[in-house]
Amino acid sequence: MGLGEKIIFRKRLGRKISLFFLITGLLPLLILGLSFLTYVKQSLNNMVSENLLALTKQVGTEIDRSIFNAYMNIKTPAASPGIRSNFTDADEKLAEMRRVQDFYKVFEDITLIDLTGNVITSTTYNYRGSWNSKSWYREAREGRAVVSNVHIILNPKKFIFVTTAPVLNKAGRVQAVVAGQVNMGKIWDITDRVRVGRTGFMFMINKEGVIIAYPDKEKIFDKLSPDTLRQHVSHNPEGTLDVTGAQEVGWICAYSRLKGYLDFPGKDWKVGICQRTDEAYDIIKRTHRQLQIATLAGLLAIILTSVLLTWSITKPIKALVMGTEEVARGNLNYLAEVKGDDEIGQLGQSFNRMTRDLKRSREEIEGHSKTLADKVRERTMELEAANARLRELDR
Repeated sequence: MGLGEKIIFRKRLGRKISLFFLITGLLPLLILGLSFLTYVKQSLNNMVSENLLALTKQVGTEIDRSIFNAYMNIKTPAASPGIRSNFTDADEKLAEMRRVQDFYKVFEDITLIDLTGNVITSTTYNYRGSWNSKSWYREAREGRAVVSNVHIILNPKKFIFVTTAPVLNKAGRVQAVVAGQVNMGKIWDITDRVRVGRTGFMFMINKEGVIIAYPDKEKIFDKLSPDTLRQHVSHNPEGTLDVTGAQEVGWICAYSRLKGYLDFPGKDWKVGICQRTDEAYDIIKRTHRQLQIATLAGLLAIILTSVLLTWSITKPIKALVMGTEEVARGNLNYLAEVKGDDEIGQLGQSFNRMTRDLKRSREEIEGHSKTLADKVRERTMELEAANARLRELDR
């Protein structure tokens, strides 16, 4: 076997060994790494969506409770004996309503209205317009406590909602309606203080998709945009959605319905959170990048290991191949440099032992051959001497 054949042999063996390690080590790591990266990315996506959705529900519960408190608190003056009595005048009823207003600190105004829609008395009388045209007054006149939709009043400009409750006489029949005006600023205090990262914000819409709470108060009573978000929020009780906003900026939005609180049925309003996707998914990108680095490091480690293992296997085999070449050429002084206690190391030791045995055997054979040659030479000389004596005798 020539040098070229030895190199080819070594390359082929090394290639086979490297390929074996790469297939058994690299391929499973690639498959596992890609699967794990996909799983982690999906899990983190779900975690972001679930966290935002959970926050909308938490804030929604607080808003529900605030609305419910106003809903329940207006029942206090409605049930007050002084207001229900026909023997107390308007001033006494007003004093009672002011005590309720000062105690609960929820209402900016409490108004007592008779069944024809005329105001009996009011703590501030901020309301402007006809009571008979308002559904929340008519429903209270029919015996139900009601929360109105959000609407606007002027001078000064305010966004409010009204809670109304019937005032019953001793016979249990409705004799008047009491209405409490609540500034939406109390609800905005809840939504505005919630911050999700640098870009996250909260909003509220009514069942028509009109904004009733938003960081930019100039957008109040605008339609929620983009249309895909408004349609999705309006037609589903809760969920999450990725949308593209102005200037092609991506947002992830989560929303849930205000379900009401205890015996208050709610208004079917929705509370939501939007956050820019580049910020919301930043943890996903960072985690994904770290996993990619870890996977790459694993791949490099496997490649390096396969190279080292291939080298550690082919190097002693190459030494043995070279040793067989030397022995074949008759160089029995050659000893293969193969170290280690493994099978290849033992093979190298056996080869060197065989070489030494062959050398010793050859030396013994050469020694015997030399002795035999000397004896033959001596015998030949003896025969030649004997032949010489016989020739002399013949003369």
